[in-house]
Amino acid sequence: MKRTLLFLILTALMGCMFLAGCQGSGSVSSESAGMQLFRLNQEKNELIPEPYVPTADPDDIDAMIQEMNHAVTSEPADENLFALVREPVAIIGYELTDSILRLDMNDAYLGLSDTEEIMTRAGLVKSYTQLTGISRVGILVDGEPLVDNFGNEIAPSGASAFVETSGKEVNTYTSTVMTLYFADETGTALVREQRNVYYSKNESLEMAMMKALVNGTAVPGHRATLAPETNILSVAIQDDICYVNFDSSFYLSAMMDNAVEIPVYSVVNSLADTCHVSKVQFSVDGDSSVMYRDTLSLNQLFEKNSDLILQE
Repeated sequence: MKRTLLFLILTALMGCMFLAGCQGSGSVSSESAGMQLFRLNQEKNELIPEPYVPTADPDDIDAMIQEMNHAVTSEPADENLFALVREPVAIIGYELTDSILRLDMNDAYLGLSDTEEIMTRAGLVKSYTQLTGISRVGILVDGEPLVDNFGNEIAPSGASAFVETSGKEVNTYTSTVMTLYFADETGTALVREQRNVYYSKNESLEMAMMKALVNGTAVPGHRATLAPETNILSVAIQDDICYVNFDSSFYLSAMMDNAVEIPVYSVVNSLADTCHVSKVQFSVDGDSSVMYRDTLSLNQLFEKNSDLILQE
């Protein structure tokens, strides 16, 4: 019997608490800033990270996958936490093609509650996409792709598809296709990405879109426009104008090697296409009378700039 899937959740780094390496394609070398192993809390509705140091050769992808297979099934040292995969659920195989890892689970996987299944899958995606050479993770059950309640295959996901890491309100999650703009490889033009993003219905579309933009690009050759530490204080739409209020972390984007107008119009163009607003007003800690990089005044209403979009 095929299982009914509600919605995949979330992820990307809220305050950098849960995900190591939220930029780029989602793949992070295990030789770099270290890795994390994700566990489930007692209620199985939240992912808890813990430091993880692999012992396999990071250049041997099969060895790394097999070690991660063992790690996600190992018992946590903290008795209040649960392994992502535990009996009777088991990983019975995997296949890796073009940076997409498909984990094959036994049919006991179909017996997980909706909340636990979603959080388990989110944790698996976040765990394996840390390995170099893996950008997305999908789930098979006895060799067959996991499907939704309409019989549609659930496509493999990368970490950038998630905007949160808590499933406490899992039944209220929804998804939408967002049009996001990032910088091209030169940092002087914008490139378009369309992405299916999962977020809570208790959160506005515009806030979810801003978080997805902060999470960064999922396409090699594209560059982030906002620093991963960027904190969005509020986003609101009134009379077709979107008001975006950052704290001072917004200025971290000024240290990125992009043209001065790129971060601003990355936000404006993304909001225009995804949330269908006509103008955007920026502020930092509630103050709009500020200068960005000492050259661009934020004290104005910004409209979509199609001239900056690179036609790929």
